[in-house]
Amino acid sequence: AALLQKHLKRLLAYSSIAQAGYLLIGISTGTIAGAEATLYYLLAYLAMTLAAFAVVLIRERQVPDGERLESFSGYWRTSPLLAVVMTIAMLSLAGFPPLSGFLGKFLLFGSAVDADLAWLAIVGALGSVVSVVYYLRVVGVIWFGRTDPEREERRLAPVTGASLAGVTAALAVIALTFAASPILDVCRGAAESLLAPSAAAGPANA
Repeated sequence: AALLQKHLKRLLAYSSIAQAGYLLIGISTGTIAGAEATLYYLLAYLAMTLAAFAVVLIRERQVPDGERLESFSGYWRTSPLLAVVMTIAMLSLAGFPPLSGFLGKFLLFGSAVDADLAWLAIVGALGSVVSVVYYLRVVGVIWFGRTDPEREERRLAPVTGASLAGVTAALAVIALTFAASPILDVCRGAAESLLAPSAAAGPANA
């Protein structure tokens, strides 16, 4: 459904369904590694989505129908910083290395393989390949689309809060990659605390 969308909010909404599927892959393993990967990907997905929606919100304030894909045509010419923010969000959602979206998916699919659910990892990988098409379409429009000279932008005060949120979220996407080791340690500790009670209850119930 996301492949057919020309409204970015709807595209992001449909993509969130696929993202939920990736998270469920980690949960379905029932392992600490799967829970660790799920928690890490939740953090990455929060940052990626916040960055993307912040840019869409800003664009809606700038032009009529700002949520439509064509309104981002040549966006880098008028808002280079926000164009970079949106690009980081889209590439990370698509799972391009070395961004945190790639690392999160790698961990999720890897945990599925280790739990003898390789077929599920393959399904997730195929879904990720499909998502590349609609995420890269957004990036292509931003950087290679033609700017419409007749489109009149509303001269509103800068959306400072949304801009700050978007930039911060994009930096978080990058930080989650380069500071992955300590963050994964925290996620693993949380995963162990979540699964330890059930693991301990297993032998007692047996």
